[in-house]
Amino acid sequence: MPTTFEKDRQPRGNLVLSLDTAHWQDIVGQLLDRTRTRAVIWSPISADDDEAEWTWGFSCRFTAGRTRFSLRNNAAESAFESCVRRLEPGGHEFSNTLRVNAEGAKGRTPLKELHEAVADEVAFARRLSAVENASITFRQLVDAIQGIEPGEDYLSAREFEDLDYHGHFDFDSEQWHAVVDALYDRTLDGSLVWDPVGTPQRRTGQYVALLPAEISIGLIIDEANEYDERGPDGRFYQLRLLDTSLADEIEELGDLKKNDAIHACEDADMKDEQLAHCTATLDALHDLLCHDLVIQENAFRAIALEETFRSIMASIEAGSDQAS
Repeated sequence: MPTTFEKDRQPRGNLVLSLDTAHWQDIVGQLLDRTRTRAVIWSPISADDDEAEWTWGFSCRFTAGRTRFSLRNNAAESAFESCVRRLEPGGHEFSNTLRVNAEGAKGRTPLKELHEAVADEVAFARRLSAVENASITFRQLVDAIQGIEPGEDYLSAREFEDLDYHGHFDFDSEQWHAVVDALYDRTLDGSLVWDPVGTPQRRTGQYVALLPAEISIGLIIDEANEYDERGPDGRFYQLRLLDTSLADEIEELGDLKKNDAIHACEDADMKDEQLAHCTATLDALHDLLCHDLVIQENAFRAIALEETFRSIMASIEAGSDQAS
């Protein structure tokens, strides 16, 4: 027979616990204060996170007490929701969810304010990370253009999917400026070799430069329309960072999807002064790439000009028409 003490320790079934409004107001208020001081770090919820309460939103985790929170804006129902989960010492998990309408009464739990603060902090952290990541990739790209083999600390570009925001290829104006200058200098001294894709023309064409890394360079030259004219003779450029494993099989650079091309330098990426410099440099680079075509065009132009001059002189020699 069990003793009275032993009887008191027998399982009594699952005890259902639920936090009340006052508890949640204290919890959310504390999370809000700690989020604003960046003492609590939130992360976007991954769709493949088995421990996530939802397939989207934000979450934070606390080692002490083995506690984690999930937070989301249920826009379809104009509500904000938060879930707390805590693993109890006995192995049982406590779980409780708070739901607040977006247009609540005064004195409600500030879940909307918490969601806004979390979204701002996550966006700030992502922007900061993007700048740092772009700096890493930029250094590796410039090294590759200089012919430097990737070192042991090389960060693989293939670790990042197109849908993931990571900023590794979101170069700013000065970085694109440096990339274009390096490409021109290396092409001018003959140490960077470009292979044409298809048959290049004088004012149009596509080229690929294979680099000693996972990222290579693609260059598209097209004749811009009246809204996009950049070069002195109407040339328009697009630089693409390519997956080197695909670069030698490309039949048309323009057919590459964004995740295949990794990133493209668009005009909007540059300030006006940087765009002017880069366009002039790319004009010079393109002239180097189609050197033979430039010579042919200049020769044809000289012949055409000479024939026009001789025709004018011949007309003068023949005399003018009788005045009417």
